[in-house]
Order: sequence, then C-alpha cells, then structure tokens
Amino acid sequence: MQEKLCADCAHFIQHYRKYHGEYTWINCGHCMALLIKKRPPGDKPCAHFLERAAEA
Repeated sequence: MQEKLCADCAHFIQHYRKYHGEYTWINCGHCMALLIKKRPPGDKPCAHFLERAAEA
C-alpha cells in the first residue's frame, strides 16, 4: 500500500508559478483544513486527511 501524502489530500492546494507564459507546479502548497502555508506536497498528512476523489 502506498504511503499517503499531503498531495493526496482533498484539503491540499498546490501552488504554481508562471514561467515563460506557462504555469508549472512548485514544491509548495497549503492545507485548507489547517491554513498552513508552505506545506510541501511530500509531507506526511495531518489528522485532517481526507482522501482526494478520483478524477474522471
């Protein structure tokens, strides 16, 4: 079983940057449940983890 990460949580919002007219993801985001800024997507999730719904 794969380890759960912040990036797998429905509360995690990925941050992006615009570079040469294109948006690219950066190794940073934040948690809407805790409103913690600068949370890397590879962090272990907190107690508020909620599995992200599968994309269609």
